[in-house]
Amino acid sequence: MIRISVKTKVKPEEVIERAKKYFSEELGLKLTDVNPCCAYFEGAGGHVKVSLSVNDNTEVEVESREWEHQAKEFLKNL
Repeated sequence: MIRISVKTKVKPEEVIERAKKYFSEELGLKLTDVNPCCAYFEGAGGHVKVSLSVNDNTEVEVESREWEHQAKEFLKNL
């Protein structure tokens, strides 16, 4: 399990949309919860949680079990 974060200038709503597209549409994880500050995905024995903190920039934190490589790729592409 990992927990990693990055700061980005991408707007919070865009981060959530990108997370839904990547983790759900591209990787096939089931979106089990979503709101303006976070999204939670499950599948293949693991999970991914994307959480946001908004100040001057958007801080995006991803917690993942069994999807560590994909979580790193998601953050790298923000």
